[in-house]
Amino acid sequence: MQLPCIDAACTVPPPPSGLLSFETVVPCRIVDTRRSVGGNLQVGNPQSFIAYGTAAELAPQGGGFDAGAGAGFDCPNPKAGLGLTPVAIAANVTAVGNQAIAAGNIVAYATGADEPASSLANFTPGTNIANSTVIELCEGGSCAADFDLKANFADVPALVDVLGYYYRVP
Repeated sequence: MQLPCIDAACTVPPPPSGLLSFETVVPCRIVDTRRSVGGNLQVGNPQSFIAYGTAAELAPQGGGFDAGAGAGFDCPNPKAGLGLTPVAIAANVTAVGNQAIAAGNIVAYATGADEPASSLANFTPGTNIANSTVIELCEGGSCAADFDLKANFADVPALVDVLGYYYRVP
């Protein structure tokens, strides 16, 4: 589920349906395609990512690293000790448009789900665009990744900073 920013405040859209609890976290960068093994988002080629993990687990997707401190950090599942897995993340997704050569957009969705009809961030060359959103995660235990990002119309670097996790209430 992804809804576009519809007002100047860019309010976060509602989480997936059903009774959920929300756990905030210190903002944590889980994706930086400028540093990732897969590289920047390429037009028409979705890239899959995990939504939490250790610095070592996040490193291949460019997350879990503080460039200022020159050190790695974990972005753990805050309810792992209770056996709960998040079903969605509240995140800030940035299209690093100052490295794009054409205008385009980014979409985000659960791995294995259909691509949404609406974009998350529309970018133009020379302009970085960030948007807060809720991204549903792949559920069911057989997922190779949690969510996908895809660029349309132009290649672009992308950043994802997680702000919190949604969990189904048992």
